[in-house]
Amino acid sequence: MKQPIGIRARGRFAFSLIELLVVVVTISLLIALLLPAFQQCREAARRCHCSSQLAQIGIALHHFESAKGRLPSAWLPTSNGTAGWSVHAQILPFLEKENLYSHLDFSQSWTGVSSPYFTDKVTSIPIASISLPDFHCPSAKVATPSETHYAVNRGTWLVFDPTKQGVGDGPFVPGSTGLQLDEVRDGLMQTLAFAEVLPGLSFLQNGLKTKPLAGLRPGVSVETLGGVRITNAGHQEWMNGQAIETGFTATGAYGDLDWINVREGTHATAQSYAVLGTKSNHPGGSQVCMLDGAVRLISSSIAPLTFRAMVTRDGDELDSISSQ
Repeated sequence: MKQPIGIRARGRFAFSLIELLVVVVTISLLIALLLPAFQQCREAARRCHCSSQLAQIGIALHHFESAKGRLPSAWLPTSNGTAGWSVHAQILPFLEKENLYSHLDFSQSWTGVSSPYFTDKVTSIPIASISLPDFHCPSAKVATPSETHYAVNRGTWLVFDPTKQGVGDGPFVPGSTGLQLDEVRDGLMQTLAFAEVLPGLSFLQNGLKTKPLAGLRPGVSVETLGGVRITNAGHQEWMNGQAIETGFTATGAYGDLDWINVREGTHATAQSYAVLGTKSNHPGGSQVCMLDGAVRLISSSIAPLTFRAMVTRDGDELDSISSQ
């Protein structure tokens, strides 16, 4: 008997095991293909956010300069001379952190300062425990609340001399006053102001403490300079003006191990030298802010001579490089 036109025969429909496996494999392959694209999109968004934060820091820096007529000091000494304040702390009011800034006493060491900031305005908490997202790269995991992922340019090698102020060949120098912009003779658009760093890495400290050092030759490990290894430290105190906490140098731009011979303010006569590399979680390099406020990505394969030229304030190296 023929089935009437327009009427389907009743029956059971089901997928075989092979067909189900094909569907599962196909979906898995699509997910595997799409996942890297999603991750790249998320990293692009985080990098854009990071770039925006660096730009805001650059703007705050220029507002400070307009108000004070000079750049902030890299290590602003206190009355007891042992714990200098950082650039980060000095530019707080220009990052819309006036409330926190109003509780800071720059004549006193930051180690003993407490603030009702972020509390009920009755109970005070140590400044060193305050977290500021403005100084945290979105691509990095924050392990210590007070850490910073953005460091200031402390020059190539020498960062502090307890017998005199203003030493170092970068735009940010230690002392009671910072430099004026016209002292950056290489040009603002060619000189680094801030660069990314990774907190909590290992570094060597107190090697060759009192002996003047000539520098580190390219390709030579900082371990040859000696010192005591400090683990899970460095760049963890945004208020601390010591180079190991809020600075970077041009010696060994992308090394895995940092080095300082003596922290600023901890020795009566010894000069402080530092090998503090720029590092980030962004693929390909680190984001930096130039003194003119422009933000760019510096490749991890940048030539050491070029990076050094971008760090010094009046070395005239870029002109010599471009003529080669």
